Amino acid sequence: MYKELSKDEDFSKSYPTWVIAYCVDINSFFVTNQRHFFWEYDNEFSCESDAIEYFKTHLDEFRKIRNEILTSTGGWSVNSDLYLENTQESFKYDETETSDLDIRGIATNRKEEILSNIRFEQFVNEETDTTIYSFNKMITLLSNCNPNTIEILGLKPEHYLYVSPVGQELLDNAHMFLSKKCVQSFGGYANSQLRRLDNKAVRLVGQTER
Repeated sequence: MYKELSKDEDFSKSYPTWVIAYCVDINSFFVTNQRHFFWEYDNEFSCESDAIEYFKTHLDEFRKIRNEILTSTGGWSVNSDLYLENTQESFKYDETETSDLDIRGIATNRKEEILSNIRFEQFVNEETDTTIYSFNKMITLLSNCNPNTIEILGLKPEHYLYVSPVGQELLDNAHMFLSKKCVQSFGGYANSQLRRLDNKAVRLVGQTER
């Protein structure tokens, strides 16, 4: 995912083709003819409108990509709307029509992995919407009030497929992970939505004045 750039790399350089990129700070996709962003789609397009049209017709694909990123980085809910900066459009996540069963779990490392220093962070199966986190990674995510994992501590008893003694101890101490960091993780999302509303209001005012 990372590549080394030359010291004199021009980040403002414009390219003849356009790509679809994603900014995790504001949880938004955008189409650009520049490069070297946090995440960029492999396909290149001849013009901005072609890239925008491709994005709109492949929302499920980009939702999966965005959710994979958020599973690792945190900070935003995987159920939040997709947003495209170029057109300032939100694409809602319809749970009633498109959502199926999402499975989340935690696994402790085996003795062999601990002794051999083998690092296991998570296992993902896209076909079954299953993500299994290592215990250490889950603790890190919970400590940071990650929106995608903190909810696992507040489910109804019937929504847990299996709870081990270690898992029950984690649930019994759920209060230990609720801290002021929630203001940063959940507040960031709220602030980005307010900025989008402001931008939309300015755009609508400009249209009425024409």
